[in-house]
Amino acid sequence: FPSVRKRELRPATDGIGRVFTRAPLPDSPNVVPLPTPPPDDAGRRPVGVEVDGDVLRGFPTPSGRLEFYSRTLAEWGWPEYAIPTYIHSHVHLENLDPGQLVLIPTFRLPHSFPIIAVVGTVRPRLFIAERVLESLSEEELIAAIAHECGHVAARDNLKRLLIRACRDMLSIVPCGRAIDRAWAENAEAAADEHAAERGSAVALNLASALIEIARMVPAGARPTMPAAVFILGDDDHGVMGRVNRLIALAGTSRQRVSRRFFYWAERLAFLVLLAGLLIAVTNTQVLTSLHLAMERIVQILS
Repeated sequence: FPSVRKRELRPATDGIGRVFTRAPLPDSPNVVPLPTPPPDDAGRRPVGVEVDGDVLRGFPTPSGRLEFYSRTLAEWGWPEYAIPTYIHSHVHLENLDPGQLVLIPTFRLPHSFPIIAVVGTVRPRLFIAERVLESLSEEELIAAIAHECGHVAARDNLKRLLIRACRDMLSIVPCGRAIDRAWAENAEAAADEHAAERGSAVALNLASALIEIARMVPAGARPTMPAAVFILGDDDHGVMGRVNRLIALAGTSRQRVSRRFFYWAERLAFLVLLAGLLIAVTNTQVLTSLHLAMERIVQILS
């Protein structure tokens, strides 16, 4: 740090090394405003801090040293944030009720295909084609968005990405393609149920939206969007089955199970699976059997 100019000094030093003076503040070519530490009880302005007998300029803080304490936040009513810390926003998971979701960025795009899909895994985005916005009623659009929110809540894009990464492995298994197809169908059914939980009217509006969007799909066309879940799913021929199921959901009184139960059940299942994997990889017999099985597969394929 630069030393304080002598013409600024007629100083007085307090017990912690801060140096104050009554000399007027000299002109400075620096037009950038700097913090102004408060004067002492005698009205003298701080000019620096004494270090090993030298008066150095120091930092523009009350102590002249590098501080992490914000007096402004403390005086303005947030003493818990006066020391830097991680501040939870209003949409942090701890501040959301069970079932609430953070709003995601939504984009309107001109497209010949009636797209309404969530794209992305880490930071999902919602894309809606202009013709969908123009064709659906407000109630149908709300129901369709509720369906896509179900995909976001279940992290279906991430699951779909992992399944597609393992598609080559699944193709070896006789029922691999059936597993992939069954997961996609159940993911759409779960998203439909997520929307239907908001009420019978939402379930019926979603059924109406599915029919309207299916009518707008050009013959033989499919959406081409990476890491996305489309509202009609992978097979638009199953729309009528979903519509019938939504009508059934709307006509029955479904007891809503707390989402907190599913939240902890999902994590408990993951921990059990992780514990099983750890036991498997540390068991010599399991590793030997796995090695022999892989050798056998290689022999069969070769």
